[in-house]
Amino acid sequence: MQDKIHQGLELAKKLPQQKFSLAVSLLLLIYIAWLLANITWKLFPQPNAAAINLRSASTAAANTVVADINRITNLNLFGDYSAAPVVQTRPVEDAPVTTLNLKLTGVVPSSDPELAAAIIEKSGSQDVYGLDEKIDGTRAVVREIYPDRIIIEQSSRRETLMLEGQEYSALAAESAQENNQTVEVAVQPDTTDQANISGEDKEALENLREDAFADPGKLVDYIKVSPVRRQGELVGYRLYPGKDPKLFQSVGLNAGDIAIEINGYDLTNLSQAMQAMAQLKDAQEASIMVERDGSVRQIFISLY
Repeated sequence: MQDKIHQGLELAKKLPQQKFSLAVSLLLLIYIAWLLANITWKLFPQPNAAAINLRSASTAAANTVVADINRITNLNLFGDYSAAPVVQTRPVEDAPVTTLNLKLTGVVPSSDPELAAAIIEKSGSQDVYGLDEKIDGTRAVVREIYPDRIIIEQSSRRETLMLEGQEYSALAAESAQENNQTVEVAVQPDTTDQANISGEDKEALENLREDAFADPGKLVDYIKVSPVRRQGELVGYRLYPGKDPKLFQSVGLNAGDIAIEINGYDLTNLSQAMQAMAQLKDAQEASIMVERDGSVRQIFISLY
């Protein structure tokens, strides 16, 4: 896959500067969306996480929360995107704390059942589970996923597994309804850049995009990301060039830019960041909103 990426980048370098910027921008958008989702997962148990390099993170200690990307892919993140999914919800039921020897180390609540996920640790091993999936080594099945807990079911009995560090409390109907809502953030850019591409170069760039989706972690050489917090609140992700600064700069990004949105999705919301990644799989347009020196800049890309 790495060879294909390098071949695609060499092909892109032969294009006019505008088309080269498009090719690299698209790769960075794919990688940023994937990486931000991965980083946000890590923020749950480690809210003060420093700058993260995916290459070093892959060799971190076993107690570090690492999202299993293969299992995440199996949750159909790259399936058909629906802007307004209709979800059938169960009546809210309080459930006692489970006695199972499990730890909930990360959650991805979502109004779309295919995007909801939980990271559960058992006997020192972590795995990612979607709704209605059986937890390995138990008879329990994941039934509901909330920001601070999940509801599991075993032998027709519903039980609560709280997120590590959270105290148990009754699950109110109002709170559960709020947890299933998607927050929409509207940011008006101060500057907009636009590029277009068509014709003989389109197929090559589409192939390059498919390769990047197959293993976006390979693009770690070209970009690094770290979370940015203000007054304790996550506001975005600071972008840095990798070993090839020219590649980073050619798309209009500056070292230190703070990514806020991709295609209108709030990157500080994990569910929306993952939806942005899913939409990019077949997107005809792509844009990234960044904060730079106190102003907001939008890089807009049209593929057709």
